Amino acid sequence: MGCLIAVMLCWQTLAHAEHGAAELIQEGVALRRTGDDEGALRRFQQAYELDHGARALGQIGLAEQALGRWVQAHGDLTHALEATTDPWIAKNAPALRRALAEVEEHVGKLDIRGGSADAEVSIDGVVRGKLPLPEPLILPIGIVTVRLSGAGLVAVQRSAQIRAHQVSRESFDPLAAASAPAEAEAVPVPQAVAPARETAAAPSHAPSPADDRGPSAARRSAKWIAWGAAAASLGVGVFGYVRQSGATSDFNDNCAVDAGGTVAPLTGKSVSTDQCNSWRSRRDSGFAMELGGFIGFGVAAATGAVLWLTEPPPGPVQAALRACVPDVRPGVAGVGCAWRF
Repeated sequence: MGCLIAVMLCWQTLAHAEHGAAELIQEGVALRRTGDDEGALRRFQQAYELDHGARALGQIGLAEQALGRWVQAHGDLTHALEATTDPWIAKNAPALRRALAEVEEHVGKLDIRGGSADAEVSIDGVVRGKLPLPEPLILPIGIVTVRLSGAGLVAVQRSAQIRAHQVSRESFDPLAAASAPAEAEAVPVPQAVAPARETAAAPSHAPSPADDRGPSAARRSAKWIAWGAAAASLGVGVFGYVRQSGATSDFNDNCAVDAGGTVAPLTGKSVSTDQCNSWRSRRDSGFAMELGGFIGFGVAAATGAVLWLTEPPPGPVQAALRACVPDVRPGVAGVGCAWRF
């Protein structure tokens, strides 16, 4: 008798839960028709808490799809479709599969390999499990931040690109042991997509010479020397122009060159042949100075402009053309040098 009563009570409880879940689902469907997907999702979740039914789970997935919660919708719709014996799922399977296909346009998979056993995996600050993960993670498409951390280990972090219908793979080296908690916290976390071995091998206290900002002293001197040479060349060119213009005017007014190339004074001019030859010589030398000066001005001015336009951003002026710093990467002893100008 006691067993019969227990069975009847259990049946009544289940029936009450199913009835309550059905009412909540109906309320949720009504809310969705009014556009209140957030309110509908809460009703469907309450229904699922009562009976853990596939119908409630499917409705949850549809509401999450409408709200753009692609990862949650993918998991809930996938699990709902696995309940092939549920009458509501069997009836609505085509619509659920279409919804899942749309959701899959917005998610991809990330397969994390390597690392250290039991290291905690966080995606965009949310813990998703410990290594090794049983299967690839379902993530929204786009750039995500992957972080591996663990007690007594130096955390590493990098970005990964997630694409729809693709499996992205990120391989990590074993995490380095931290000598002290403070030291582990001080290790910088790079943001760019790069292999894990590069992440661990770039401590912030070992900058390369290329990180120095500002032009070198030699570069600044070369720039001003070029502009000084341009000014001097311009002066020579102007002087040559004035010289050849004056000599040309005097020669043309008083002298002429006959068919045989001989210079002679014009008839009626009281000048000598030597004077004519002097004007001719001054004209030719002035033209040479003019041409060389203006060409030199153009070259020197252009050189100074190029040095000015291509100099590094403002910062400390570099005193040396070649800079060297110690290479302090683990297992490496040496000095790294680089030319800079």
